[in-house]
Amino acid sequence: MGKPAILVVDDEPEWLSRCERFLKRAGLEVTTASDGALALEAFDPRDHDVVLTDLEMAGLDGMALMRRVKELSPETPVLMFTGYGTIQDAVAAMKEGAFDFITKPFTPDQLKVSITRALRHRQLEAENRSLHEQLEDRFRFDNIVGRSAAMGRIFDTIRKIADTPASVLITGGTGTGKELIARSIHANSKRKSGPFVPLNCGGMPEQLG
Repeated sequence: MGKPAILVVDDEPEWLSRCERFLKRAGLEVTTASDGALALEAFDPRDHDVVLTDLEMAGLDGMALMRRVKELSPETPVLMFTGYGTIQDAVAAMKEGAFDFITKPFTPDQLKVSITRALRHRQLEAENRSLHEQLEDRFRFDNIVGRSAAMGRIFDTIRKIADTPASVLITGGTGTGKELIARSIHANSKRKSGPFVPLNCGGMPEQLG
C-alpha cells in the first residue's frame, strides 16, 4: 500500500510551502495548487485521499472547490482552513460537507491530528462500503442453493416484495433457510444500507412476551 496522498491548496506561497514541507516530513505524498481552479485540474480521487484547502481565495474559493470535489468524489474528506475564520464560517463549511475547519495560524500537531482523523474516516468508509458489497454479493439470488421450481417461485416472490414496505412472514422448519431468505430480501431492497437485525424469538425468555 502506498503513502496516503493529500492535495493542498492555498494562494499564500509561504503557507503552501510550509504545509508541503511538514506533510512530506510526516510521510505523506503531497500535491500543491496555488488556487482553486488549478486544484480542480490536479484533483483525482484515485490519487488523493484528502483535500486541504484555504477558504478565502480569489476566483474559485475553498467552498466552491469543496462542492466540486464532493461532486467528483463524495467520499474524499475536505479540510478547510483560513486566517479570517469565524464560528459562522466554520458552521457554514461543516454544513456544506467539510470534514474539519482549522484557523490559521495552526500548529503542525493540530494539522497532523486533523489529517489523521480524515484518513481514518476515509479508511472506515471504504471498509464499510466493501462490507456492504460483499454482503450484497453473498445474498444475491444466484448464491442461494436451489434450482427447483419451488425455489424459482421463492426468488420471484423476493423480487416482488424486496422494494415494498410490506411486512413479510417467512415460515418453515429449523434449518430450511428462513434467515437466508430474510437476508436476501434485505440485501435486494432499498433498505440494504441499513442494519439487518436477526432476532431469535424462540430463544427469548417468556417474561419478555
